[in-house]
Amino acid sequence: MSLTSIRLVNLKRKISKIAYPLGNILFFVALFGVPFLSLLKKETSVDEHGYLNRYSISELINDDFHHMNSVKAELTEICALEQGQKRGQALSKRRYSEWKTSAPQDFPTVLKKVGELLNEAFEWSEIGYNSYGYAYDTNGPNGFIEGYSVLCRLKCLRCHARGATLLVATVDTRDCSKDVTSVTLAISALKHLSTAEYLSQDIILLVTERQLPYATGTRQFLDDYFTNRYFKFRSGTLHNAFVLDLGSNDCAKYTISYEGTDGLLPNQDVVNIFVNIAAYEGFEVHTRSMWQSVFRMAFNIDRSRQHTPLLERNINGFSLICSAVSKYPKSPDILLKVLVLMLRNQNNLDTLLERSYNFYFFTDARNFISISVYAVIIPLLVLKSLVWLIFSPYTRKFTTAFFGLGVFAVNTILGSLPSYIYLVSMVKKHSGDKTDVVLETTRFAFRLLAVSYGVLVLVNLLFFKFFALLFDYEYPEDDICLIKQEILERMKTLKGTPKSPLARLCSIVANKMGCGSKSHELDRDTIKYVNRMQAPSAPLSNMEKLQNLLRRLSLRRDPERRARWANRLALLKEKFTRRHSVAGSISTDYNMDSIDRITEVTSEVVYGAPETDQLSLLETELKKLGPAWIVYLIPDNLPQPSIVLAVATHVVAITFLLGLSVLNWSLAFVLSLFTSLPLLLLSVKRNGVFGPLVTFLYTLVSLFLVYPPTCVSGSRARDAVLASLGTACLALVKFLDASAFSGALVGQVKESLRFFAKHVFGNATHWINASGDSFLLRKVYSFAEDHVLVKSPSLPFLWFFAIPILFHILLSNVLLLCRKFTCKGI
Repeated sequence: MSLTSIRLVNLKRKISKIAYPLGNILFFVALFGVPFLSLLKKETSVDEHGYLNRYSISELINDDFHHMNSVKAELTEICALEQGQKRGQALSKRRYSEWKTSAPQDFPTVLKKVGELLNEAFEWSEIGYNSYGYAYDTNGPNGFIEGYSVLCRLKCLRCHARGATLLVATVDTRDCSKDVTSVTLAISALKHLSTAEYLSQDIILLVTERQLPYATGTRQFLDDYFTNRYFKFRSGTLHNAFVLDLGSNDCAKYTISYEGTDGLLPNQDVVNIFVNIAAYEGFEVHTRSMWQSVFRMAFNIDRSRQHTPLLERNINGFSLICSAVSKYPKSPDILLKVLVLMLRNQNNLDTLLERSYNFYFFTDARNFISISVYAVIIPLLVLKSLVWLIFSPYTRKFTTAFFGLGVFAVNTILGSLPSYIYLVSMVKKHSGDKTDVVLETTRFAFRLLAVSYGVLVLVNLLFFKFFALLFDYEYPEDDICLIKQEILERMKTLKGTPKSPLARLCSIVANKMGCGSKSHELDRDTIKYVNRMQAPSAPLSNMEKLQNLLRRLSLRRDPERRARWANRLALLKEKFTRRHSVAGSISTDYNMDSIDRITEVTSEVVYGAPETDQLSLLETELKKLGPAWIVYLIPDNLPQPSIVLAVATHVVAITFLLGLSVLNWSLAFVLSLFTSLPLLLLSVKRNGVFGPLVTFLYTLVSLFLVYPPTCVSGSRARDAVLASLGTACLALVKFLDASAFSGALVGQVKESLRFFAKHVFGNATHWINASGDSFLLRKVYSFAEDHVLVKSPSLPFLWFFAIPILFHILLSNVLLLCRKFTCKGI
């Protein structure tokens, strides 16, 4: 049992009456308000005003444009001669990296030509040729990757360089004739900046191969730059970086790719400077919408972008990519102006950035959503579950949560660990193999996962049935009575030795199985003395409880009750022991003059005096016992198994989602879409049928969307459902267009409906409309590859937290339904 005051109990009840409906309201406000977050967008601006010192482009004369065109022509000609050349197989798979000042014989012809052009263009520069073999932790085709890159360090003439600005340009050496614009722009920009009279720091140009997975060339350069003591081209801290990753010579639409993996983002002002200069020069540049960025970051779509390893090294960088090609491409002349301006302004900043926005999502090139807006979504989605944990009577006893968390941990290890080990081992063997092999491997991992958790359902049912005596199915939700201070003080002077929670749990198990003593062990840790209160007189509504309490203390009238009271005091021995308690033992020989006196008065009151005199005498004697306390009676047993698992699931889910929202908000948001509604129903309906049925239906629909049947009929049914949903969204858009409704809110509704019709239910995404079950299989396997090759934590988050949370929600509902209909012993 635990002690508290009447005022605190009344306050807690009032708060709970407000908090429960408020939690429900805020949940649905957050859920249905998510599509309208863009209404709270802000306009992009550069906070570092020194960053915007204008550098006149009047010096960018026709000679610079002529030089760019000549470089492009020479590279295109070399690429036409090189086309069809094949590389030899690596004789050894031992990792290496060699930097030379002259190109090796086996160096790609186009990269040799790049080095020659750089030597011709710059007088004060250093050129390095890198041949490397990068090893990943796998025996598959991705285990050992050979590549080449060229580095040029443009030194500042009148400065003491403590850092450098990094420019990365990519080229596809397999067919470079269609992909030389990035290298051409980079060489021409450095050619112009080499004539500048003053630079604040060095500029490093890295030309690397675009076709290699996981941006291997950039990773190798960063490893050498930060860890290789023999590297000769180091220039201090790499403050900022910009990546030209166009991949085409006929680009018609340029897009900024700033999304990293595992929730990583560059500092926003690094992106803003490029956006502001592009707008000033009339260069049209685009960004992805907020929700495209969210889902790309949640599933680590941009893991092979060149800026991803930069963000992992805490270097603020982003990529400019070509998102559309055309027969009538845009001229790169304006892009060269923007590039020169941006590099010069970045070069002027010789200290690390101190930013106002490190977490954000662009809605378009000129507007963004800050973290102060979208960060509240996940706390609002789990608010109701948190309220339930705070005010639930089942959390008064810590043993409930500890026992539930223990069951949760054991189930997670036994259910997820076998498939996790298999999946990781298969990635180490088959990374880079054909798609069919990859999908079949992941499909088997899912089958192993399903079998493991299916067996655990039976094991848990048998466990809870065998140890049914540990659980109390009539667990009191609000069992309250009063106790007087003098009686409480006598209880607190009893001698006893507190036991550990594990010892108490073992004692309870032994008692229930008939192997121990008959005494009940009480949890001393749950005793709380809060807001002691002096009660002038007991309210009439509690008088019957007090009379019943005093009747139980009538020891002289009934020897059996006297013995029973002594036994109850003995049962409270360990719970109310103080460290400075006096020596003694529990017996029936205590000096209980006050209790005897109450007994005599009670006997007279109950059986002799009139009703008015009874009440007055009773109140007088009660006042002599001191102030009153409220007592919560907490049973020794645990609540029913479904509630024990519900408490543990709520604790793990809330902790996991709130913690993950700080590390990787995108992944936390996507996972909360699958867990928040089942958690809400689990906390609202603990004894009904509606919550479990809705949870099962929601889970089946979610699995149908992301992991549909591979059979033809299942795929067709899923496609028909998606098509009808997309048609419904477009029909609502037409209705809003035809109606008299207008305004920013209606416009946002229409934009959201078009997005869902195109990117969720339509064919503009590879997510939900992937054929068969390939979407979920591909994404899980990519998580596994990221985890093994580049140490991404997304797979452990998914395998050891998200999946176990969903499993225990379903298991709690199964136990509840079994208890309600068939399995009365569970």
